[in-house]
Amino acid sequence: GLGGGRRGLMDAVFLLILALTAALCLPVTGVLLAFSLMAGPGAAACLLARQPGVALGVSVALALGIGWGSMAAAYESGWPVGFFVGALAALAYVVARAFRRG
Repeated sequence: GLGGGRRGLMDAVFLLILALTAALCLPVTGVLLAFSLMAGPGAAACLLARQPGVALGVSVALALGIGWGSMAAAYESGWPVGFFVGALAALAYVVARAFRRG
């Protein structure tokens, strides 16, 4: 496992990257869209994977799937992409939570 000092450094670096990503995405995508794409897949991945590397891969795959699925659903329905991003991110978390319990 990671030592205490190294884990603290990893947490600080992760928060810095998260803050920079949010600051750079904010003008383009909006707060809800950026938050949904960062928090939803990550939270679902933490429920599905035990190792950090695997969780990172699952999170990226979920985020890509949510992004592509949202654009396709918005194209077909005419509804805004942001709605589908939020809905699919929430759905991914609920499904991961149910999978974890079952």
